[in-house]
Amino acid sequence: MRTRSILLALTLGATLAIHAAPAAAQDTSQMSEEEKKNVARTLGEEGQKAFDAKSYPRAEQLFRDAEKAFPAPTLTLGLARTLAAQGKLVAAVETYNRIIREWGPKTDAPAPFKAALDTARSEVGPVTNRLGNLTLTIEPANAPNLKLTLDDKPFPNAMLGVKRQIDPGSHVLKASADGFKTAEKPFPIAEGANADVKVTLEAGTGAAVVPPPGPTGPNPPPPGPGDTVTPPPSDAPASGGNGMKYAAYGAFGLAGAGLVVGSITGIVAMGKASSLKDVCRDGKCPSSEDSNISSYKTMATVSTVGFIVAGVGAAAGAVLFITAPKSSGALGNKTDIGLYVGPGSLGAAGRF
Repeated sequence: MRTRSILLALTLGATLAIHAAPAAAQDTSQMSEEEKKNVARTLGEEGQKAFDAKSYPRAEQLFRDAEKAFPAPTLTLGLARTLAAQGKLVAAVETYNRIIREWGPKTDAPAPFKAALDTARSEVGPVTNRLGNLTLTIEPANAPNLKLTLDDKPFPNAMLGVKRQIDPGSHVLKASADGFKTAEKPFPIAEGANADVKVTLEAGTGAAVVPPPGPTGPNPPPPGPGDTVTPPPSDAPASGGNGMKYAAYGAFGLAGAGLVVGSITGIVAMGKASSLKDVCRDGKCPSSEDSNISSYKTMATVSTVGFIVAGVGAAAGAVLFITAPKSSGALGNKTDIGLYVGPGSLGAAGRF
């Protein structure tokens, strides 16, 4: 019974030790500077122990939590080494370079921090040389709505044909596009090696053919004897004569307006002439009638102009209507029109 109790206590203690460090790193916002340093130091020491024991995933998490508690190049260096040990070389190189970018300009850093900076500068080169280099091409390159993933992570289309650093090992590329079958291509890449990977998409059922990029080919040969040539559809309106007919209707309207104005002002002028005849003798009128004489002359002039406009409008309308081309266009309705002349009247009547 006592042995079981001791084992239980040891198990609980180990469990608490495993989970306490990450929890502490997540709850440092209210801590003092010294307390944060102490938490970061403890997590860093635990991370180093995990690294030495080759428990790299746990070491990575501990170093990340230590950095959150208190950023220091010594902790970042441990994280970079842990990433490199797991084959995450792209992330490792970026972590080394982060140390160099952030701590290189600081000349007053403590001695351990300067040592970590120097170590990062010496280790980043060999790790960079271990990176693979991938150049990816897709055919057809202009496939519509092309989407790429590398190891189930999005691969930017802008990187097609461009050399990109990649972790060595086995990888899987997937490519999809509208009208094409989804392609999946696994490929390996060794440390420091270059890989040129080309994926050719296969058209799916009923897929549209994508034209190749670049200039089009030569013009097609002219039709030979016996070939049927279909003229291209014309965008010109079929009812080209409607414009002239509308102009004719406008001229007839103007003629009607002139006729009305001429008739009204003519009647007024005749009335004034009759009044002046009663008061004027031998072509002489009293000065009191000067305004009536002026009004008479104005009305007579307007009447004359109105009848002239009516005549010109009627003539122009008739010419435009008669000379308008026949049309079977979009209007499609038969148009009949006729002129009529009566006592004191001139006009047009029609069906549209």
